Amino acid sequence: MKLFFAAFPVLIATQLNAAADYTLIKDILGSYPLLELNGSTRVSGRLDVVATDGGVGFVLTPLKMGTEIAPNENIITPKESTVLTRENNLITQQFRAGGATVKIQYEIHDGYFTVDSEVTTTLGIKITRAIATQGKSPGDKLDPKVFMERIQGEYVIELAGGSKPKPDIKTAIVDLEGDPTEGAIHVPYCPSSGPCDGGYQSFPYDSTRVFQRITEDSNLYVILKGSGTKTIYYSWEDKQGIITFRNFQYRIFGSEENVCLEHVMY
Repeated sequence: MKLFFAAFPVLIATQLNAAADYTLIKDILGSYPLLELNGSTRVSGRLDVVATDGGVGFVLTPLKMGTEIAPNENIITPKESTVLTRENNLITQQFRAGGATVKIQYEIHDGYFTVDSEVTTTLGIKITRAIATQGKSPGDKLDPKVFMERIQGEYVIELAGGSKPKPDIKTAIVDLEGDPTEGAIHVPYCPSSGPCDGGYQSFPYDSTRVFQRITEDSNLYVILKGSGTKTIYYSWEDKQGIITFRNFQYRIFGSEENVCLEHVMY
């Protein structure tokens, strides 16, 4: 019976309760792109909610190549001594072991969910707040054609995958001149080795969903293309004239590693 947390020591449970009822958390089990971590919408990472014989909780995994990368962090408490309760769409996970306590609250919304955790040990208190998408996002739904018309034009790429682009491929284009049933975003990327990628991404209006989230200093658009397990996640953020476009499922040529390819533009 162990509590695993990346920055804290392993603790041994001292009090046993009935095993956690995993049916209460089944709605959010799985792997999801992060929309926000601790107040930042620029963090590149994935959030997994897990419930196995080994324990229940969540895992944060960094996705390389962004300007802000999520930490490697996991909070998993043992099934035998964890209490799970649920009231409508709010799931609460609680665990106590000696002088350590864990409280995690998962709140399910329409197409996304939030995670608020507080871990207390002799080393102090660690608080984490995350938002992950299940196909939608906080904010208002926006017609995808209206969105593409709003952002169409040319942009200068400042960073691609966390690095300066080659001088001859510094232009990104949002194009509506082709097929009238879709828009396209061209964001080229050249890795340090291997061929360059022209970065053509099409967004058919009938299978693309866009959600707008306005904050004090930015407009965040979550773009979802396709459906079910084939849904592809992107985000477009305008923060005081600086644009960040993220592809959460990008794979570099010749690699099976899933990364978050991020372009910073103006």
